[in-house]
Amino acid sequence: MKFNLESFTFSFPTSSMIWVVCVAMLITSCEGGLFGSESIDEGIIEYEVSYPYFENTSLMTEFMPDLMVMKFKDNQYHNEISVGGAFSTNLITNCTEKTIEQYVDVFGEKIAIKLDQQGTEQMLDDAFEQLTIIHTNETDSVAGYLCKKAIAIFDDVSQPEIVLYYTTDIKLTNPNWCNQFFEIDGVLLRYEIEQHDLRTRFTAISVQKAELTDADFKIEEEYEDVTTDRMMLELQDVFDVFK
Repeated sequence: MKFNLESFTFSFPTSSMIWVVCVAMLITSCEGGLFGSESIDEGIIEYEVSYPYFENTSLMTEFMPDLMVMKFKDNQYHNEISVGGAFSTNLITNCTEKTIEQYVDVFGEKIAIKLDQQGTEQMLDDAFEQLTIIHTNETDSVAGYLCKKAIAIFDDVSQPEIVLYYTTDIKLTNPNWCNQFFEIDGVLLRYEIEQHDLRTRFTAISVQKAELTDADFKIEEEYEDVTTDRMMLELQDVFDVFK
């Protein structure tokens, strides 16, 4: 959202000018800046999940996930996506210890992988295409938060670029160390992932403070530990259902 103030001429009575200045000072003094967003280090983000380049009209598309919930606290976050009782995935990321845990349940078959930083970097090299991040001076509001804009361009020029919006008002340090956007120093509120020949877009629709506990970052159910290759094959089977 941009405004070219140079194209406008204002004429205020003195009393009106004082009122405008006071309102401006009140708005910009709010933590989080012009949009009134508040810096928080613990809470829940809800993302709308959509598929911008997917045109399949199969009835199976009705079962594709449309919401992701992200819980964050103490420099860790937990992303959860589920589709009824058919499919769920939980990804727990610790940005301090540089570990990730992924739990996938497909029709009752429960498998998990647990990776350190080296294992995560290897997975990224194997599973995702290379891209370049271009930073811009543009900003916009997403879910009430002032976000900076960046653009991700794939080495494979046939792939559409990804427009990214991220904020520094959500207090996670180095939140993208484990994904393709590791150059982005902020929490992504709009982004896309290209994986298994499907482009998925995540757009934050709400950010709320919430008191969380350690239990919010643990999976208590029993899952079978598998290799990264096995996990990728299982997820490929899930994506193939929707094609």
